[in-house]
Amino acid sequence: MTVRWRDVTRTEGCFFFSGPEGRDDQLVGDVKVETVEREGERLRLRIGTAVFEGTYARGVLELARTHSYDYNGPWRTTERIRGAMQDNSLSAHYAYEECELSATQCPGRCTVQGELVFSRAL
Repeated sequence: MTVRWRDVTRTEGCFFFSGPEGRDDQLVGDVKVETVEREGERLRLRIGTAVFEGTYARGVLELARTHSYDYNGPWRTTERIRGAMQDNSLSAHYAYEECELSATQCPGRCTVQGELVFSRAL
């Protein structure tokens, strides 16, 4: 499978640890068959070096990922992917938020929203 991005919006003036242009994890390119693991409704999906876990049940995909990073101190990101099959591809909403663990307000102001389209490579 391959993953493509559409309608991506990002908070101005921010960099992001993960996402379509992430500093550490770039969610782009192929999602190879061997990187998809499925057991019942539980699903584990790898895009690049990022691993998402969740379910695919009744045609609905729900995945999440929480990861730690360091940038002048510890940060935690939360990413969610939720979508459904449409024709021969799976279209999903992607949401990213981050939290500087020494901050008093979490999540922080920097976010990414977009649509991920998973389709079979030709």
